[in-house]
Amino acid sequence: MSRRLEANFAESQAQDARLVRAVRQGGPARSGTCPASAPHWSHAQAPQPSPPADRRHKARNAAVVTIDGRDRYLGPYGTPASHESYARLIAEWRFGRSRRLINKDVHRVRAMFRWAAGEELDPGASLAALAAVAGLEKGRGDAKEPPPIRPVAEAAVEATLPHLSRQVAAMVRFQVLTAARPGEVCAIRPGDVDRPEGVWIDRPGSHQTEHHGRERAIAIEPSAQEVLAPWLDRGPDVHCLCPAEVVAERGPSCRGRAARPMPGGRYSRNSYRAAVNRACDRAFPHPTSTPPAPTNSSRRSPSPT
Repeated sequence: MSRRLEANFAESQAQDARLVRAVRQGGPARSGTCPASAPHWSHAQAPQPSPPADRRHKARNAAVVTIDGRDRYLGPYGTPASHESYARLIAEWRFGRSRRLINKDVHRVRAMFRWAAGEELDPGASLAALAAVAGLEKGRGDAKEPPPIRPVAEAAVEATLPHLSRQVAAMVRFQVLTAARPGEVCAIRPGDVDRPEGVWIDRPGSHQTEHHGRERAIAIEPSAQEVLAPWLDRGPDVHCLCPAEVVAERGPSCRGRAARPMPGGRYSRNSYRAAVNRACDRAFPHPTSTPPAPTNSSRRSPSPT
């Protein structure tokens, strides 16, 4: 029995060492490099993007995979050569990640082993080894740098506003003027807004840094006050901007023929994003897209935005 335990421990140590090497090389952890306790703490792992799958091109009887919008032909479908080409391209795709994503992978692996050590599923030596792995620094190494995220042009915002409902257009204008987060714009209520003379202050009931003990205050200057003021004529705990009002203004046909549930009392970040995305599709249609065929408006109507 002792020999078996020693062999298992040695194998676990070897797997941990391989994992540390993989992290230092800037690649994601392989499924076969985790300790035997991995099935018990799989929920601690963050979801990873799935690799693109290969498929059969019937005209050529060839295997093809689409990576970054480009078709890569791998050879005759189902042959060992096509499988080898697919594995090579996927390996290049996985390791061609940006420095920021690689450092996030390192953090995820550390968190995974920290959780395992806290649950006494790992002796802790792996966590100590991973703690010594430094993140990649900018300008050092071969990892690519992601392009900076630029703000949306003001002209693009103005072109999108006519395709939004009054409520969502007010949310966009308010966010532009106050730099509030999307979730904070969705959750704003009259009771959260202090309205003294001059600058108003919005103090959200919940925000993303409250677990650090920080307070959040959003300054609302007169230009933003003009946008928000028409939506403050309700109870202190009622959300200022809600999709139910959009449905009420556009009528029952807005919900379409299908028996969809009525929208809730507030927008979420996802529904807010979806409304803006639909407006962008209408404001900036793709050059190759064709307008939808006319349909009976009594049978089908667009979703509220």
